[in-house]
Amino acid sequence: IDATAYVILTRFSRKFSEMNLSQIPEEEFHDGLKDQRRRRWAEENRAFIESYNAYIERNGVFGEDLLDLDDPPV
Repeated sequence: IDATAYVILTRFSRKFSEMNLSQIPEEEFHDGLKDQRRRRWAEENRAFIESYNAYIERNGVFGEDLLDLDDPPV
């Protein structure tokens, strides 16, 4: 069992302390795995995301000067 699965199983075992781990719904287990992967990805890419956001703050987005946000779409 890898570290991610261990963390998730531990969390679920606390949540369902009176329930056997084999009784945890498979969908909920997989949702926990997905959530863990999303958090890990965000942490691993945090520096890039912050850098990109700072770039956009300084320079704006492509075509931003062409947008007229005061005019409603037709």
